[in-house]
Amino acid sequence: MNHADFDFELVNDVVVIYDHDNGNISVTNDIDFVLASIRDDIPNLANKPVIYQDSDGRFDRVFVDASGHFAGFCAIGEKILEKALAKLGRPLLEGQ
Repeated sequence: MNHADFDFELVNDVVVIYDHDNGNISVTNDIDFVLASIRDDIPNLANKPVIYQDSDGRFDRVFVDASGHFAGFCAIGEKILEKALAKLGRPLLEGQ
């Protein structure tokens, strides 16, 4: 099985996942694998907000449980990262 093609970054202590949509399974449909991969780099994932940009370019929220595993999705519906972060109460600061 081909897993989702994605990368991620930390922005204002928010984990931002980008779905590259290269023909493999989507981040949405492979979220367990995606979060497991991120936990390798960010062991305290449960303590951070997580959002992802889907293959349509919209950012949505990913809820994780206390162990950093998938717990649900919530629509943010923004296509601009700054607007998505603002809806989380984490606006970008000047120069970020």
